[in-house]
Amino acid sequence: MDVIRSSQNPVFKSLRRLVEQRRERRAQRLIVLEGVHLVQSLLQAGGEITEYIVREDMCEHAEILHWTQGRHRLMTEQRLAELSELDSPPPLLALARLPAATVQASKHAIWLDRIQDPGNLGTLLRSAAAAGVHEIHLSPGCTDPWSLRCLRAGMGAHFQLQVQESALEQARLSPRQLAVTCLEQAQSLYQADLRQPTLWVFGNEGEGVRAGLIEAADLRLRIDMQEGMESLNVACAATVCLFEQRRQESLLSSPGTKV
Repeated sequence: MDVIRSSQNPVFKSLRRLVEQRRERRAQRLIVLEGVHLVQSLLQAGGEITEYIVREDMCEHAEILHWTQGRHRLMTEQRLAELSELDSPPPLLALARLPAATVQASKHAIWLDRIQDPGNLGTLLRSAAAAGVHEIHLSPGCTDPWSLRCLRAGMGAHFQLQVQESALEQARLSPRQLAVTCLEQAQSLYQADLRQPTLWVFGNEGEGVRAGLIEAADLRLRIDMQEGMESLNVACAATVCLFEQRRQESLLSSPGTKV
């Protein structure tokens, strides 16, 4: 089997464009997955792998062969290292079809406003999937959810979610209370009733939720913290909010229980 050794190889150059360029991923409707876990997550969700790239020294590895069924290309460790941000290049890359951006309205949803860091976005998506909130809307200013770094941070959660870029007006078509986190004129998260259909808005890492959205919110919520701390990382804040909502909803089936 031929091994991709040169940086001028057309397959390598195409992979590099997909890894580095959001517009290329959109144009080709393809994403790049690193490692067996993401491959397994996508396949379990019904996704489609179009091609496997295996590190040259892993060509006889039983687990790798299980997934590729021998339908793969080989690439040198050096070339794979140039495509990956990991300290050690992954044993396996896979090209997959970009999941369709279709969203079905659900009880709760999230609209993310200009989240810039791929690690934050991936972690937040992982928390949303774990909390059972599957409808995700991204503002046009958000980082690409299908970058390598965001996919790694999501640990497969992307494929359990309905992720779509949309304006806030689209996300608000379903009747849901608008909930934001802020410090001014806010009630404690733990005193609010979160059991109603809710659209959560989580804002930019540096600026937070923009003022206009805070003014329009039905719920202004603060997360009570140790004195001297002003805020949490956006992914951490979202996790706290979503799991408090999940906790409250788990009490619905317990008559007489107060939240």
